[in-house]
Amino acid sequence: MIGEHRWAFSFIGSTILIFAIHFSQPLRRLFSHRYAVFFGSISFPVYLIHSFVMRSVLVWVIYGIVPQGPVVVRLVLNSIAFLGYLGLVIWLSLLWKDNVDVWCASFAQGVEDIVLGNQSMMETLSSFRIGITSKEGDIELESGLTSVLKGFQG
Repeated sequence: MIGEHRWAFSFIGSTILIFAIHFSQPLRRLFSHRYAVFFGSISFPVYLIHSFVMRSVLVWVIYGIVPQGPVVVRLVLNSIAFLGYLGLVIWLSLLWKDNVDVWCASFAQGVEDIVLGNQSMMETLSSFRIGITSKEGDIELESGLTSVLKGFQG
């Protein structure tokens, strides 16, 4: 609808907040603390993971395992379940950050190198590694995408 400006309030508010943090030494110190930086580094994986874990594991624990008894007992057990849920989400987010984010950043850098002409496609694809288990059970690092392409070439 023409003339609708509801989006402007969040834009103006977030702009004021950004400038307030930028020019306020106490806020900069607060958001530069190692715990704030840590939670900022896992915020995107938390966003992606929390809903799935909440709708599966947390609901299963609260409605399937926690007994339906007195309110105080349920409150204590639900609080313990929620703390366990938070721990699980943080742990899964760390795994995501350390594994998936690293691979995605490497992939994006490889695409950028191809597009800018810094590397050929075969050089870039050979740098992507996947783990392949040998018959002895050891994990060997092999260039997975290159081996797939070689299979297509003959």
